[in-house]
Amino acid sequence: MYKVKVLMSTYNGEKYITEQLKSIFLQKEVEVILHIRDDGSTDNTVNLIKKFKEKYSAKIYVEECDNIGPKRSFLSLICNTEDNCEYYALSDQDDIWDQEKLICAINKIKEENANFPLIYGSPVRILDNGIDGGVAFTRIGCKEYCLEDFLIKNYYPGCTMVFNKALLQIIQKHNNLGLMPYPLHDHWINLVCTACGGKVIFDDIPHMWYRQHGNNVIGAYRSIYIRIKENGLFSDECLRSRTVNDLVNKYEDTLDEKNKIILYDILKIKKSIRIRFKLAINPKLKPRKNIEKIAVCLIILLGKF
Repeated sequence: MYKVKVLMSTYNGEKYITEQLKSIFLQKEVEVILHIRDDGSTDNTVNLIKKFKEKYSAKIYVEECDNIGPKRSFLSLICNTEDNCEYYALSDQDDIWDQEKLICAINKIKEENANFPLIYGSPVRILDNGIDGGVAFTRIGCKEYCLEDFLIKNYYPGCTMVFNKALLQIIQKHNNLGLMPYPLHDHWINLVCTACGGKVIFDDIPHMWYRQHGNNVIGAYRSIYIRIKENGLFSDECLRSRTVNDLVNKYEDTLDEKNKIILYDILKIKKSIRIRFKLAINPKLKPRKNIEKIAVCLIILLGKF
């Protein structure tokens, strides 16, 4: 039986936490250890977790901590958890997992038969105020996700992520808690994995319900305007370049040699018009949705990437 450590950050999640805990410990063909970092909840979340642990003798370890926000909370979990399992999964506090969610992910990872960094991800079924809202975060196109994709945006939610010990150990080599707010933890993990020569395995079949409600940190539905805005067309912050700078500063000794070329080019984007044109015509450095491609091309040419 495979041993999986599930990493969960909680914050004022009393409404749905018990249902999520039940779905995690009903997983088939795996042994689950749950490591929770509570991010300063002021409601009954922690008490409900402790009651569940006592009632079901569940393997749950809870840290009660100060509020530092979801990104830093999840990265704190990842950076500080023991590497004593074969596989690691991220969990939100308010979803519902199918019983085969983890074993399906592990089987996909094992098909690679590799000891380099691997992440599994998938789409989700939306549960919108108790109503089936269809499937979200489906793959656009048929090709595998690569570093260039994640330099543009994140394509699937962290609550579907399962990754191997090789990736955990790479992430744990460096303190990731001083990173800027963008990107979120799941996006950052995808960037580290692909930049360091790892692979994202995307399963086109959803294995969980993703709860859509007013308290979501990140929701599944976004308007066209929001998507274009998120690409940075109306901002001068150059968030992607700053993220690449963090990535290179922390993981330069681990980066895949082929990936260094594009990462170093991005760091020079403000100083070189030639590099801007080179990146703008790079077929890989494009969003997968046509509506966003023009916006990203303009961002690159304007040196705002």
